[in-house]
Amino acid sequence: QLAVTGIAGQAMVADAGRAWNFTPDAPWPRGRHELVVGWELEDLAGNNLKSLFEVDLTKPTPRGRAVPARISFTVN
Repeated sequence: QLAVTGIAGQAMVADAGRAWNFTPDAPWPRGRHELVVGWELEDLAGNNLKSLFEVDLTKPTPRGRAVPARISFTVN
């Protein structure tokens, strides 16, 4: 699911599902912003932000609460 909140624009999947693009309708406002990526996002091998990459499937894995990744940035 694609969602952009607070910034008007167009979001779309590109490159046969390997890229996500967002084009804002206007320049981003100055100030602090946060990019939030849901843990469900996976690569072609099924790796996601909930499970560690390169996991030994013969051993039990710790169960944790899945939370989205948050990346803060500032537009000057």
